[in-house]
Amino acid sequence: MTKKNFKIIGLMVFAVVVFTAFPVVAAPNQGANSNGVVSGKSISAGAKTLGQAFCKLAANATGKITSRIANRDGLLTRKRSEIETRLAKNRTTRDGKLAEFRTRWDGRRDDVYNKLKTMTTTDAEKAALAEFKLTVEAAVTTRKTVVDAAIKEYRDGMDKIVADHATSVDATVAAYRSAVDAAIQKAKDNCANSTDAATVRETLHNELKTARDKLKSDIQAIDNISEQLNALMETEKAAVQKAIDDFKVTYENAKNTLKTVFNEANSNSANNNAANSEQ
Repeated sequence: MTKKNFKIIGLMVFAVVVFTAFPVVAAPNQGANSNGVVSGKSISAGAKTLGQAFCKLAANATGKITSRIANRDGLLTRKRSEIETRLAKNRTTRDGKLAEFRTRWDGRRDDVYNKLKTMTTTDAEKAALAEFKLTVEAAVTTRKTVVDAAIKEYRDGMDKIVADHATSVDATVAAYRSAVDAAIQKAKDNCANSTDAATVRETLHNELKTARDKLKSDIQAIDNISEQLNALMETEKAAVQKAIDDFKVTYENAKNTLKTVFNEANSNSANNNAANSEQ
């Protein structure tokens, strides 16, 4: 999984903050006569009409807010599912390539062993080749074990980081949703109780803004998942590289030992041939 995928999750969550602004209901200009003079009776009637208009519009607007939140919840869920599918696919692809690589090199080592076998003529050479093969195959097994463990540790760590991150985000969004629901219900109750429309509107606006601001700060406070994933990748990379380096050292030592035996056998053979020719 790339860092870009997790940034997408963050953006999907933050979209809840950005796009759920509650529409401000403008006060209608009512109660003025042709000369622009507003009477007390007109003011009273206008205030009543304003209250009715706001509460009617508020019912529609709050419905849109909850609908938008639900839509973004669905979008976040779908995006997470897409990322999980992509992650599983990437892991399967990597496992397939690793298995193919190992099979190919297993075959190449067998070719080397067989070629060396045709070059052995003495018991010492045969014993040295057998020891060389045992040493190299043991080193290959160790390397595979270490690499597989590093990959598993990386994947397990990634899964935990992603799960913890999702839990934190979900809790934060749930708290935001509860705050919005409470603000909307309070506005509806105030409208039903004939509370002053301007007061209802201002209270709702302020409470929605407070909820949005808190969501924004809570999301920013959640641990940076990219940094944690980078640390995991570096740990895996270091472990794999060490396994490769350790294998190379073992292989070179085994090869040098084998060459020494082969050189000694050739030298002895040459000396014997020389001695025989002198007889």
